[in-house]
Amino acid sequence: MSDDRRLIEDFLPELAGDMSSGPRHYLLRGLEEHKVKVITSACIESVTPQGVSCQRDGLAEMIKGMDTIVLAMGALPASELAKQLEGKPAEVHVIGDARNPANAMEAIAAGAEVGRAI
Repeated sequence: MSDDRRLIEDFLPELAGDMSSGPRHYLLRGLEEHKVKVITSACIESVTPQGVSCQRDGLAEMIKGMDTIVLAMGALPASELAKQLEGKPAEVHVIGDARNPANAMEAIAAGAEVGRAI
């Protein structure tokens, strides 16, 4: 796996902004230690073999070099994008509110479980 791993936090200006400061600190530190680049305020438009197309700060952007995509977006279960990604070359894990609305701690637990699996 390359060192160019990325996480897109859809729409929100900061990652895990609703978490208390202690757990959030450890989450962000862990992501940094594992060289996960956090991209905020991004709206995913499509996922292709070339990468993820998104809008960020009013500009179109193509994010390349990922081998795993983790979807964690929305406040209601939203599996449409995951269904579109079935059969694509990237491994897809649907977690958080995209799978089942939950609180931040449950979402972190789901993310940690997927993180350990990949």
